[in-house]
Order: sequence, then C-alpha cells, then structure tokens
Amino acid sequence: MSLGDLADLLSTNQRYASYIVNMVTGQDFNNYVQQARIAYLIERVERDPELLNVKFSILAESAGFSSISKFSSVFKSVMGVPPSEYFQKK
Repeated sequence: MSLGDLADLLSTNQRYASYIVNMVTGQDFNNYVQQARIAYLIERVERDPELLNVKFSILAESAGFSSISKFSSVFKSVMGVPPSEYFQKK
C-alpha cells in the first residue's frame, strides 16, 4: 500500500493522510508500514515455525519488501538484530 492508496481509501489527499498516520502512530507513513511488515512476518513465523525453512528472500517478498537487502536493513533497524540472528533463536 502506498500513501496515495491510503489517501484514496480515506477520500482525502496524501498530506492529510500522512498527518493522520503520524498523529495515530507517532511515525511517518513509511516507517509505520515497514514496522507493520516486520511484525506481520514475525507473527507468521511464530504461528508456523516451518517457515524458518524458507529462504529469507521469499519471506521478505511475502511481507512486501522489494529486496532481501532492504528487508535485512529494515529488520535490523526495527528489531535491533539481523533477521538471521533473530530467527536463529527461535
């Protein structure tokens, strides 16, 4: 989902949609979406540990990341450790 998609869904403009996201979450739209993607992926893996046998690139793609490097970078910034380290503990 893009900010434009959200604005359309709310029948408003992107600037106001961004303002609402920031007021509700305390984050800008992009950071909120990135954190939601990581949370989604972690929840999926916790519900289905067999997903740990899947390559990170496939998991990253399923969570909406455009590349494994972007996924790894965002994951580390959100969780404080790289995905390999985080999921190794599971």
